[in-house]
Amino acid sequence: MSRVDAVLLLGVVALQPACPLEAPRCEQRWAASIPLGTVPNDVALGECGGAPVALVPASGDARLDVLELPCGELRASVLFAPEGERAATPWAVAVDGERAWVTLQGHDEVALVDYCAGEVLARVRAAEVLELVEPLRLSAPQDVDGDGTPEIEVRRMLPRAPQAVVAAGGVAVLAYTNLLEPGLAVDRPPVLGPGLLARFDGEATSFAPHTVVLPCTNPQGLAWHDEALWVSCTGPLGPTNDATVAALGVGALVRVDPVTLATLEEVAAGSFAPGTPAILDTVLSGEVLVVGSLLRPALARVADGWLVETAIGGAAVDSIFECARMDAAVGARAVCTHFSGDRLLVVDDPIDSLHVAAELPVGAGSAVFRGAQAVALGTPAARARGVGAAVVLGLSAELALLPVEVLP
Repeated sequence: MSRVDAVLLLGVVALQPACPLEAPRCEQRWAASIPLGTVPNDVALGECGGAPVALVPASGDARLDVLELPCGELRASVLFAPEGERAATPWAVAVDGERAWVTLQGHDEVALVDYCAGEVLARVRAAEVLELVEPLRLSAPQDVDGDGTPEIEVRRMLPRAPQAVVAAGGVAVLAYTNLLEPGLAVDRPPVLGPGLLARFDGEATSFAPHTVVLPCTNPQGLAWHDEALWVSCTGPLGPTNDATVAALGVGALVRVDPVTLATLEEVAAGSFAPGTPAILDTVLSGEVLVVGSLLRPALARVADGWLVETAIGGAAVDSIFECARMDAAVGARAVCTHFSGDRLLVVDDPIDSLHVAAELPVGAGSAVFRGAQAVALGTPAARARGVGAAVVLGLSAELALLPVEVLP
C-alpha cells in the first residue's frame, strides 16, 4: 500500500458515518477523489443548511459546481452563458456566508451567486476606463476601451481578465490582470496593462466598484485576514527558448488598505513570481507572509519589508500556486500546494525562518502527477463531517479530500 492509499483510506474510516444513512455509500468515491469538470482552477468551502459543500469553478465548462461533502454529490451547478464567441471562463471563487463571488475572466466580470439555490444574483463589470501612462502596442487590433473602434496602439482600456478574489462581510475585492495578449512565443511576449484592484459592495444598489491601480503588474493572488489585505504580483510571465515559462519583469507583494485599497507597503519580489500568499500572526515576528513561487520549487517568507526565499524539493520548473492560513489554534502555520509533488506542504515560522513541518500526499506524486493546485481548509461544518482540507488536482480534474486526522 502506497502512502497515498494509506492517507485516502484513513479518510474512508474517518468519514464513513458522515453521510446520511439513506445516501449512497461513498467510500470508493472518497478513495478515488471526487471527479470535477473541465479545467478546475479553484475551490472554496461553504455551507447549505448547515451541511458542508465545496464550490469549484470548472473554467472549461463555464460553470460553478456545488458538491456535497464528503461524498461529492452534485447539489447545484451554475452555468455562465457565453457572450457571442466569448466563453465566461469562471476562474476563482470566494465564499461569504450563503453567497459566493466568482470571477468570470473571459467576460471581464464578477458574478454574485446564491450557491445553495444555484442562482446568479448579479453579474457586474468594472466600467471605469483606465488612462495608460505609456501606450501599449498589440499584434492585432482590439477594442479594449469599449468605444467600438479596434486599435493597435492602446492608450485607454477597460479592466480586463479578473482573476483572484477574496470576500468577507458583504464585500469582495478582485484583482484584474489586465492581460491583453497572452504571449505565445519568445518574439511575442505578453501584453499587460497595469494591475488593478476593485472593491465591490454586494449590498450597494449601484454595485459600482471602487478601483485602484496597483504599483505592480499581473496580480495573481490575494490574502485577507482581519485588517491585513495583501496582493501578489508576478510581473509579466512568458515563454523562453527552452520551452519553459520565465519572469520577464519584476514582481512584488503589496499590502493595501482593505477599505480604500491605498498602497501601504510594497515588497520587491524580483523574478520569484509569487502565487497566493497566506498571512500568519507570529509571536516573535508579528505579521508574516508565506508564499510560493509559480516558477520554481521555492517558498518565501515576507516580513519587515523583505522577501527571503527558501528552496524546497521538486522539479526545476515547478509551481507552488497557493498557500492558505491554518487555524490559529495550531500556531502560525500555513498549507501550500506543491504542484508536481501532488502534496500539501505544512509550513510554520518557529524562529524567524520557514520550516516545512509535514508533507501530506494528495495524489500519486510520480512522474505522471495530478497537479495539486488550489486548497481550501475545512470549515467547522466540514470538520464535523471529517473533512480537514479540499485540494483541486488540476491536471486530473479531481477534488482530493484530506481527513481531519491527517492535518497536524
